[in-house]
Amino acid sequence: MKKAGWLGAMVLLLMLALPGWAEQKNAVSKGSIWIDGTASYQSFSGDYDYNLFTLSGSGLYFVINHLGVGGTLIYSSESNGYDFSMLGLAGKVIYAFDNFADKNIYPFAGGSIGFGSISNGDTESGFLLELGGGMNYLLKKNLGILAELVFRSGSYGDIDYSGFALNVGIVGVL
Repeated sequence: MKKAGWLGAMVLLLMLALPGWAEQKNAVSKGSIWIDGTASYQSFSGDYDYNLFTLSGSGLYFVINHLGVGGTLIYSSESNGYDFSMLGLAGKVIYAFDNFADKNIYPFAGGSIGFGSISNGDTESGFLLELGGGMNYLLKKNLGILAELVFRSGSYGDIDYSGFALNVGIVGVL
């Protein structure tokens, strides 16, 4: 447990220190990196109606100004008695705007597509899709709050779902 605490402290220190050494115009310039962690609670309708609690983490690298590419790891747990969990991995692309960079606000739009597996005694693999947009509000040059409204859809064997979710979390900008 002590090692995990030290590792967490080192990662946080790295997130806070590295941007001071880098020459960046703003958070969406070529070479910028966004690392985020979000949580959401949402209701879905489809073959089954249920509520999900979701944790996700993403990493994005801005290959050119405004265009970030990367990946997302998603874990969801169902809360209405169907007793299943989902683990997914997806590629992610966003286009971020810097129109409000003077106010430390970076709106963005994007999407993810990938694969996942649902486990409820049996394991089903399938496809997941996420489209949406949101904003990154920087509290400091390298640390911000992220809010994103997304449409999620997935198909796992005989379980299909679709619905909207509000993701809220923190983002580190390197």
